[in-house]
Amino acid sequence: MKRLTNNTTEDTAPAWSADGSKIAFFYGAEEDYRMETVKPDGTNRKFITNGYTSNWSPDGFQMAFDRSGEIYEIDADGADEEQLTTNEACDSQPAFSPDGDKIVLSSDRPAPSDGSTDYELYIMDADGTDVRQLTNNSAMDILPDWQPVS
Repeated sequence: MKRLTNNTTEDTAPAWSADGSKIAFFYGAEEDYRMETVKPDGTNRKFITNGYTSNWSPDGFQMAFDRSGEIYEIDADGADEEQLTTNEACDSQPAFSPDGDKIVLSSDRPAPSDGSTDYELYIMDADGTDVRQLTNNSAMDILPDWQPVS
């Protein structure tokens, strides 16, 4: 086992790039998480952006992440950040589909009228268009991920 980081804050949500050459992770305080990448040997640590819960695109050129309740996409080198969602809800935990064409996410849209929080899963095109709800139940549907069908 090799230690990759040494921060005084929480390091969380590690995610491997598709080719295994980098690991994206987050660290920091509640409203000030920083996304960085590092090589598996602990070298070449690089700040990418502020945000949380990243997921690499299958080709490894982009990452999807959330910040302040919205979903963003950014090039793996930290360039060309683009906001994909804009709404009153809390959108979080994006994950690219295996072909990179879609993103699944967890969201509390529309917010329940009683003020409670009820997260459901949604899917959208990778450019943020064509958002569709996938689940509708009283459970908290969170931490979506793509898996092969067997």
